Amino acid sequence: KMVKSLFSGTISTVILNPKTGRHHQLRRHLSSIGFPILGDKRYHFPEKEDTLLKGEGIFLWAVKLKFHHPISSQKMEISIDEPIKFEKWREKEQRRFDS
Repeated sequence: KMVKSLFSGTISTVILNPKTGRHHQLRRHLSSIGFPILGDKRYHFPEKEDTLLKGEGIFLWAVKLKFHHPISSQKMEISIDEPIKFEKWREKEQRRFDS
């Protein structure tokens, strides 16, 4: 999903499929290719201080987790819907851009 934004030009929702769980792996990688995660205090661009969204938190979440249970070895899969605040933020930015 992508919307136009007065805040940052464009806001995109991306799907990432990490194979490992390295510390800050997704946050570091996205920032290094020029797409920091909104609200990320550690990996934002210093010249783009406004991407911190003070008080909103980081806009990163896991939709689905798959793993083998450490005791039973049973395959586990847990999933949730996108947080409501993400869709509301996209809608707000699109409205601001359109007006």
